[in-house]
Amino acid sequence: MTRSTPPAWLESFQARFSRVLRAPLDRSGGALRDRRDDYSSEACADVAAGEPALERARLAVYNRQYWFRLLDALQRELPLTHRLLGSWAFNGHALGFLEQRAPAQRDLATAADGFAAFLEARAAGEGAAARALAQAARIDEAFRSVLRAAEPPPFVPTAEALAQLESARLVRSPAVRFIEEDRPLLELRAAPYEGERPLPLPPALPAPRSWVLCSTAESYRLVPLEPAQARFFELLAAHTVGHALSLLERTQASEPALAGHVQRWLAEGMRLNLWSGISR
Repeated sequence: MTRSTPPAWLESFQARFSRVLRAPLDRSGGALRDRRDDYSSEACADVAAGEPALERARLAVYNRQYWFRLLDALQRELPLTHRLLGSWAFNGHALGFLEQRAPAQRDLATAADGFAAFLEARAAGEGAAARALAQAARIDEAFRSVLRAAEPPPFVPTAEALAQLESARLVRSPAVRFIEEDRPLLELRAAPYEGERPLPLPPALPAPRSWVLCSTAESYRLVPLEPAQARFFELLAAHTVGHALSLLERTQASEPALAGHVQRWLAEGMRLNLWSGISR
């Protein structure tokens, strides 16, 4: 069945209504308000109310609800960042992002695509709060990526592949992300949050913590990593197994049981489905 061409009047109406919906909200008065005075007279006439003030008020309902739904979607997609910033500051960043990149799909969750990178660029700086915000945005984006990825089938290398593993590279699964935190941000992300005020920045950890986040059939799995294990997995992303081990040994020369640890880490990686295949 061929798709019929919509009449010109309908296309014009949709264009006018879309411009009203996407009209940014005003934050200058300390609250989010519509800018109904900026609505075109043609769009107002479309509602056929007969009273200019009532026409604009009716359109403003749609305008506000459109933006409130988008802001709510972004808050849900980046809950850790929302907790650190609080609703007012978070919404300010979100409005700036959405004005540059209006969503084009029905799934509101996709409106947050690119928002973490946008926030990380805005948070560039040397202060502790800026670094924590950038890290929070990366953590939220890691969860988004893993939760949206399908759990891959188990990777079961052949005996021949295992025999040549040292000279091969392990291909990381698209349903896996590695996370590093300098503060207990993952705990903050999982904590209940019902308010709108920013939560206090947690104190720095004695040493950074590393985790691997994996997709599962039900949801996700978050597994802590030893520091050397995290470094080894990081090296595996860019090097063959043998070269990664060689580079790791340069920084872990005082660890006599390193070879045994590496075997255990590789086995654990297979069990967690961290890799989807082998490349030469």
